[in-house]
Amino acid sequence: MSKAKLLCDVFISHSSQDKQLAAEIAEVFRANDLQVFTNAEIPSGDKIEDAIWDAMAESQALVIVLSNAELSAWMMIEIGAAKAWNKPMYGIVSDPSSVKVPAILHDLPLYTRSRLDEVAQEIIRSSESLSEIETKILIEVFHLIAIPADQLALQPSQLLKLKKEFEKRSGRQTTGEQLLRMLIRLRKKGTLPRLTKPRPLPRAS
Repeated sequence: MSKAKLLCDVFISHSSQDKQLAAEIAEVFRANDLQVFTNAEIPSGDKIEDAIWDAMAESQALVIVLSNAELSAWMMIEIGAAKAWNKPMYGIVSDPSSVKVPAILHDLPLYTRSRLDEVAQEIIRSSESLSEIETKILIEVFHLIAIPADQLALQPSQLLKLKKEFEKRSGRQTTGEQLLRMLIRLRKKGTLPRLTKPRPLPRAS
């Protein structure tokens, strides 16, 4: 008998000490019509490793609960997977003044519990289609990277550069996969201009 497929818009990564806070975050996100995965969502009889990887693959974003507790081994794996798949990540902190953000998350946007609805709406927005202005920005960044869309799929580091530059210019978080799908769609429609010689991207500040 095959296991049930886990539906997941948001993957919540947390330590065992933050189980209650993760449950509270999940409740707010569900109130915003998002499907949420925490360890509590694993169906009985399923292997935790398989369930986690399935949910991570399906998720639109990773939400990381940060407290005084150190990142667990599983949290490190989940963060690494999210980075590899270019998924948007958000940090939730109960006390920003006392939380030490690990070096691996130095550029992570942090939110307090009072801003959970804001995070939920940002995640929803990240999965929506690009606006006309955002599409123009994507094309501009695509020409700065100057790598064909088919090759971007095979070069995660370049896809990550495209994602970061798009987010910097548009102010919108999204996934590398979504941007790649949009580029391929534009190419099929014949509205993706041909690549010219690459120009160097501005150095990150």
